[in-house]
Amino acid sequence: MKEQIAGIISLLGGIGLVLSTLIVIANEKIDDNLDFLILILMLITGISIIMYVIWTKFGKKEFSELNKLEYENQLLKKQIEQKELKKKLGE
Repeated sequence: MKEQIAGIISLLGGIGLVLSTLIVIANEKIDDNLDFLILILMLITGISIIMYVIWTKFGKKEFSELNKLEYENQLLKKQIEQKELKKKLGE
């Protein structure tokens, strides 16, 4: 739940950043290359935030089939190692 709340807050921040940057670009005359660079970087940052939040589905952690299989394999290996250690200790 915390991840989803953080995702929503990030999305709203990204949208606000993009909108405010577009308003500044539309309303003010940009004379300096540095000002233009800063505005473009702010725009890219806002768009990146929005894309990341949407791609991660607002912070939902879903494991792919490959990740699930790797986790199960590691779990089985550790169980086998534990049984082998118990056998060695029992002998």
